[in-house]
Amino acid sequence: MEVRNMPIEQCVGLDLLTGTIRFRVPVASERFVPLHAYKAIAKIGFALLPEAELQHFTRLREWLRSEGNPDDLVGLVVGVSFGSIGNAPPLASGFLLRRRVEDNRLPYMVFVTSVGSVCMQIDLKSDEKDGTWPAGERGRIALRYANVIAPPNEPELRINYGDPVHLDWSENGLVEPMLEAIDTTVNIRTSEGQMAPIFRASQIAQRQ
Repeated sequence: MEVRNMPIEQCVGLDLLTGTIRFRVPVASERFVPLHAYKAIAKIGFALLPEAELQHFTRLREWLRSEGNPDDLVGLVVGVSFGSIGNAPPLASGFLLRRRVEDNRLPYMVFVTSVGSVCMQIDLKSDEKDGTWPAGERGRIALRYANVIAPPNEPELRINYGDPVHLDWSENGLVEPMLEAIDTTVNIRTSEGQMAPIFRASQIAQRQ
């Protein structure tokens, strides 16, 4: 591992009592436009809506087809969680979860999608099922999601995604990546280890 322009104690640490060694690797500063990323996820979720549900999402459809001023849709929050980092399986999935009770404090429709090691979840804003348009902040859903891959005649592989971190993706300009660094902790006695993403504080959504 090579990390330049950073003190070594910020990148590597050793705990002699527990026998663990920690590596912190900064994430490359590839910038992105959060609003565009949010709309891309929302478009996938909208495309999966059953035909009978389309009548409840006419304004979302118009917003997705337009330039999409963030002020037109309040609360562009995405929940992001990771299952593993590096060597992720070539797997993509998407699910729609619909509210079963009439309670506007909960989102009417939640879209959950996973691609390899990353899982993302957003609320699909309805015309009236979430209250008046635009639908504002509500209780945020924080689903702990898992994928199970069971190829024929092969061992089952289970990817458990952690607790989602809610990020604000309403910015319509280039920003730094959502991850600041990745922490890897390894027990040098047992060779067991785990990886943890460190989210950039500037992107974490604030409670209203």
